[in-house]
Amino acid sequence: MLKEDPELKKAFEARLQDKAFAEDPRARMDFFYQHSAYYDQAYRTYPVLMEY
Repeated sequence: MLKEDPELKKAFEARLQDKAFAEDPRARMDFFYQHSAYYDQAYRTYPVLMEY
């Protein structure tokens, strides 16, 4: 992913400046998941019906 998207690489390298992020493999994996085609854009979004 980093080879194909220079903007993603730049964002990832910027996040690596945060020591907690750099030392947390789960956070790094989550970063790539959120920027992949498999990430659910509607995650934690709930439909709300309003009746008048």
